[in-house]
Amino acid sequence: MIRKFKISDVNKVMSIWLDSNIDAHSFVPAGYWRDNFEYAEKQIKNAEIYVYEKCGETAGFIGLSGNYIEGLFVKKEYRSLGIGTALIDFVKHKKKELSLNVYCQNEKAVKFYIKNGFEIKEKLDLKPADEYVMAWEK
Repeated sequence: MIRKFKISDVNKVMSIWLDSNIDAHSFVPAGYWRDNFEYAEKQIKNAEIYVYEKCGETAGFIGLSGNYIEGLFVKKEYRSLGIGTALIDFVKHKKKELSLNVYCQNEKAVKFYIKNGFEIKEKLDLKPADEYVMAWEK
């Protein structure tokens, strides 16, 4: 089930955010994510967030700022079960276009977004790692 974020979800969502970033981005020091935890937590409280629940447990979430996907995170034990695709499809029904940035080295994520209809529009040379700008339109 996908539902709108409630403030009571913040601890579970932030735990998924931290664990997923550390796990998926081995090329970025784990301290980077820990150092940005408080900032991300403040941003999450102000973003448009949708939570995926499976058997009463928070399994993942997607965060938006307008048409920009700030992040899509799925708890490790629930990956490759269609949860990420379900979250993407959910927001595709709400928006006419979507964009996001993804680390170039996160090949699994890049392939996932391409599989879900996103195209690489640009490559950015950024710190802590290079990113692709990707977009989707109805």
